[in-house]
Amino acid sequence: MRLEPLEVWFQPGGGALLEALRSHLNSAGRLQAGGQASLLRWAITAVDPGRGFRIEAMLVVDGPSP
Repeated sequence: MRLEPLEVWFQPGGGALLEALRSHLNSAGRLQAGGQASLLRWAITAVDPGRGFRIEAMLVVDGPSP
């Protein structure tokens, strides 16, 4: 098991904001670290009118370190 940082931009759309954000983070985490990644914590660290929210998160990744 290891920890891995994740940084993504998220542009909110219509609908439930928290659900959409969690889905976006989970997808980005799986793309970056594989299917064994899960979110430990996350924070909004910046807001840009054109890009949306910058989210910094920490992933817990099961399995061997790369």
